Amino acid sequence: MNDSTNELRGHETSMGVPEESRWWYWIAAYPIYTLLSIPLLIAAAALATTVFVPVIAVEDTATAEPGTFTPLVGIALVLLVGGAAVYALAGLVLTIGLPVALYLDAKSIADSTLAWDPDPVLYGLVGVLNFLAAPFVGVAIAAYYLYRRRQHVGTP
Repeated sequence: MNDSTNELRGHETSMGVPEESRWWYWIAAYPIYTLLSIPLLIAAAALATTVFVPVIAVEDTATAEPGTFTPLVGIALVLLVGGAAVYALAGLVLTIGLPVALYLDAKSIADSTLAWDPDPVLYGLVGVLNFLAAPFVGVAIAAYYLYRRRQHVGTP
């Protein structure tokens, strides 16, 4: 490889992967986000049953003491809905970013001097399948890609 080619691609690390190839962070974030969703859903369900069910169980609101449930329910509702919105937005960004990150990381590796030559277009298109059956397809794709990347690149 001559110096002009190296300048066009950017500097490469000792393993032959361009230094700016950090797109695998986005790929790794998707399965982590998905697995983190399980305990968060359980916590949200526990919060809903402990805070909202007693309010629904009160049959006669006229005999209930005024202000007994209102502040607690209001705070819990704001936290639950606000947290869910922020978490859902993060999931949307990761879902949209997965095919982009797969494409860009695979392109970076394919342009390097490594023996592994992943097809960036194929990985990008397979990443788009995540939109059809998220999160199952996305987790499987990300895990497979990261496994292959680990075999050939050494990271993650």
